[in-house]
Amino acid sequence: MLLGCKHDADLHPLCYPGTVVGSSCTDGLLVDVDPAYPIGNPTSLAGGAFLGHNIVAVNYSTLAGVGNLATGQHLYFTCTNATNEPRGTVCLAYDPVKPAVPHLVLTTASATPCTAP
Repeated sequence: MLLGCKHDADLHPLCYPGTVVGSSCTDGLLVDVDPAYPIGNPTSLAGGAFLGHNIVAVNYSTLAGVGNLATGQHLYFTCTNATNEPRGTVCLAYDPVKPAVPHLVLTTASATPCTAP
């Protein structure tokens, strides 16, 4: 079972904290999620560079309003589900991560921590 965006409310945080670790044309923005929320996979780039233990991919189009996110920047998000649907991206080079990572559909994304209402 993939823990993630739709699961037991006791395990669901107000939002998921993570750190941007890179990007991939085929996978989008790569985020290493806080290890308290195991929704990703241990992942390396195709060239062998290790990225992190809890990596998820986030499509760029779901990040409107967050601004340009650089490697090392913190990201806080909520999501409705995980999907491996095609993202309509045309890549000129083969650059996926190994192994495949969950692709998230975000409902909110922010560069600032979440706060309770």
